[in-house]
Amino acid sequence: MAKKKLTDIKSIETFLEKTAGAEAVEMVKIWQKNPTDFNDEDIAKKMGLKVTDVRTVLNRLHYRGISDYQKKRNKKTGWYSYTWCVNKKRIVELVTMEQEASLKKLEGIQKERQNYSYFSCPKGCGDVVFEVAAEYNFKCPECSTSMVSADDKKATGKITKQIRELKKEIDNLKAHVS
Repeated sequence: MAKKKLTDIKSIETFLEKTAGAEAVEMVKIWQKNPTDFNDEDIAKKMGLKVTDVRTVLNRLHYRGISDYQKKRNKKTGWYSYTWCVNKKRIVELVTMEQEASLKKLEGIQKERQNYSYFSCPKGCGDVVFEVAAEYNFKCPECSTSMVSADDKKATGKITKQIRELKKEIDNLKAHVS
């Protein structure tokens, strides 16, 4: 089974977009087709953007350690030219760190769900622990509707499924750099 391209993994695409905009995703897609160092001016032509816009995206990626550059000075003109590269391993590392933080948070929620009784608002305002529900006389703190005992098995089942999916995705990400 062939490895997916980086931008075929939804969490990586989302991360790149959140970090440096939709142009970053497109830039990495272009880089994936020919994974060598590239010139910002060439990328600008391929993407139909101004060089300054491309440099802005590259600098946002550079700030996170995702892109790096080498600069050379043209002896005739005195101008600098920049050759950029994308650090695939760093992208995977950063996304994996985010996913592992989400996993830890979900595991904490799951543990809390298993150790406490919850009550929920039928209107969907949310769930609260028994102690909080009792303080509000089992009325929703947001809309004052009578609360009902939450289906903890359903909630923990949903969380367990999310944990399984996150672990699978983390394994997939780690396999991408091996």
